[in-house]
Amino acid sequence: MSTPDSTAAFDADVARGHDDVDALKARIAELEQRGKDSVVTDGEVVEVIDPDAAADDVARAHVATIKGHEFRYHVPTTGALIAFGLGASNKRSGEMQMATMSMFFQFHLLAEDYTRLLELLLDPNEDFGDEEYGDLLNVIMDAASDSPEANAPKTGPRR
Repeated sequence: MSTPDSTAAFDADVARGHDDVDALKARIAELEQRGKDSVVTDGEVVEVIDPDAAADDVARAHVATIKGHEFRYHVPTTGALIAFGLGASNKRSGEMQMATMSMFFQFHLLAEDYTRLLELLLDPNEDFGDEEYGDLLNVIMDAASDSPEANAPKTGPRR
């Protein structure tokens, strides 16, 4: 009974490994030549999302004008509205309600507009108070209720 030549088997495995590496390098070079905006996987073009892009994309933002001041915002998802309702409920402490409202605006207003909102509310020379704050909140909430997600058919259990 002869023993297999382990050196030959090892060399064959190494050659297959080199072939795999060469194939991957060729695929990477092909994808780099096609551009960074899209790649093809299994015949389908897939958009590449830049992980370093700013989360508050100005081009996708909606605009609310409250007392002459423009605020750019992103429409909240149903989940965000649920979280807002839970956190701002009158059964929660005042601290929790304020934290929830602050977080809601931080996530949905563009960063510079959130800063401007705080400046307007804190500046005693500005005629911008709780009523305008509520108006801005209502505009954002109304936009969410008009969104395609809000108008989509619901498939959950019904009572």
